[in-house]
Amino acid sequence: MKEEVAPVVEAEKEAEKEVEAPVVEEKVEEAQDPEEVAEAQEVAEPEEKVEEKVEAVPEPVLPAEDRGKYMLLDRLFRFLDTKEHLNEVLAGYFEKLVISLRKRKEHQFIKYIFGEKNENLDMLVEHVYNTSIAEVLRNMLTVTASNYDPDFQQVIKDKKTHLLHMIIERLTAAYPLHHNMGASSIIIDLMDEKEATELFKALDDTNLRKVCGAALDREAQMSQRATAWNVLNKACKLVS
Repeated sequence: MKEEVAPVVEAEKEAEKEVEAPVVEEKVEEAQDPEEVAEAQEVAEPEEKVEEKVEAVPEPVLPAEDRGKYMLLDRLFRFLDTKEHLNEVLAGYFEKLVISLRKRKEHQFIKYIFGEKNENLDMLVEHVYNTSIAEVLRNMLTVTASNYDPDFQQVIKDKKTHLLHMIIERLTAAYPLHHNMGASSIIIDLMDEKEATELFKALDDTNLRKVCGAALDREAQMSQRATAWNVLNKACKLVS
């Protein structure tokens, strides 16, 4: 009997072990239909393309006419963009061309040269020693502001005042004699111009003192002081 019972007991113990042991369930991924996958990709692809197109939208481009409107004038005035002395012959051609442009296309040219972001007038002053450039400067300072729109009139007046300040600064001993002489000749010539006379009246005391200081500067050479004295003599004649 014991021999018959023993196998039964062992069989029951093995059965209990199987029940107690954890059952590991394998997660079986559901097979996806290939047609459904293809459709999902076709739907997703257009969205990506649309996003790429939105990012690649170019910025608005100005018409070629506006972009190149003053390109030739910019190249012309690039002649002044140097610290070295200008060639006298080339400067003479530059003077004739600039003055001719003002006569033929005055409104367009003045709006270019007196533009708020235009620094060509400042570059002209850097070469005030050259007689041809001095003549261009004198010509620019005789522009009649009243011939233009009210908003642009003030721009012209401010630019001319600033330009005259820079020229007066060239009378001081901080600049060499040839700069003093060029500045002096421009100012003396301008005093005979009606438009420039009004401009001189707008000068503040600081600039007038600067001219007097240049004339009385004992550290300057006598020839440098003489250029400022010439300006003062001309001013005194106008006042009297």
